[in-house]
Amino acid sequence: MDVPLRARRARGGSLTQAPQPVELRHGAVSAVESALIAVSATAPANTLATSTAALVAAVGLSAPGALLFCAVPMFGISLAYYYLNTWRSDAGAAYAWVGRSLNPTLGFFAGWALVMAGLLFMVTGSLPVASATLDIVAPKLVNSVAAVTAVGFLWFVAVLGIVLLGIKATANFQKAVTIFQIVGLLAIAAGAIAHGIAHPANPPSATWWLPAGSGGSHAFVAGALVAIFFFWGWDISANLTEETVDRNRAPGIAGIAGLAIILFLFVVTVVATQLALQLAQAGAAAATVIVGLLAVGALPMIYYRRALRSVYYTEPLERAV
Repeated sequence: MDVPLRARRARGGSLTQAPQPVELRHGAVSAVESALIAVSATAPANTLATSTAALVAAVGLSAPGALLFCAVPMFGISLAYYYLNTWRSDAGAAYAWVGRSLNPTLGFFAGWALVMAGLLFMVTGSLPVASATLDIVAPKLVNSVAAVTAVGFLWFVAVLGIVLLGIKATANFQKAVTIFQIVGLLAIAAGAIAHGIAHPANPPSATWWLPAGSGGSHAFVAGALVAIFFFWGWDISANLTEETVDRNRAPGIAGIAGLAIILFLFVVTVVATQLALQLAQAGAAAATVIVGLLAVGALPMIYYRRALRSVYYTEPLERAV
């Protein structure tokens, strides 16, 4: 019998079709959306806010060079992902590629490591977003463990709800949040650069573009470890391959494009930081380094701690959905 599914004869004599296998929604994500999701998965605003001070502490004024140096192997990996995806377009990405090409056990551990990293991040990332939310709506409760835990749990549930709505809703959410962050960070960086050019805290130098500056091998290793963290997450586009248009090409290109956007955003913001802030200021600012850029930049009207929080308090959502 010419039917699309296997059929079986029921007791009553009628033919019933076997359940149709559940598949991912093909062609739901455009190439542009895939690239924006790759950008959002690195949580650029939060990464810059929490890691810039550590990078400057490791390599001094050579932070832009450290980022550029660590981008080289990242682009090599992104090219490898592109060609692996053309070979086997699979939502499992590294799990499927390693399992098929090397060893199933190694493939399992490749997939397991990513799953565990995501789960751990969701748990630990829900707490900062809870603190930031309370800082906006109820500042008096910021130091309350119970309140932070409860709000973090609500954000955790919100992430789950967005995921359950499907890939299209997730892509639209990611697109809106990512564009907001990119525009906000570029505006902050532009203001800081404008101030830094007129009154540079650190005169620009060619040594800014060296991977370790004058710190030697120790600074090089420390800077590389911090700089690599900046790029964590861009490979998410490979996991969307079965839901992306032109699934054998677009996800790989989106990953490369997303990585390029991330690199540009990070380098511009770090250069702005070094032009506008002294090393001691950047180090002391720690996670509030973007606040420091707002304070000295051309956008003083939005220098307000709670307003700043809204730029990067959605970071756990970006990496999770």
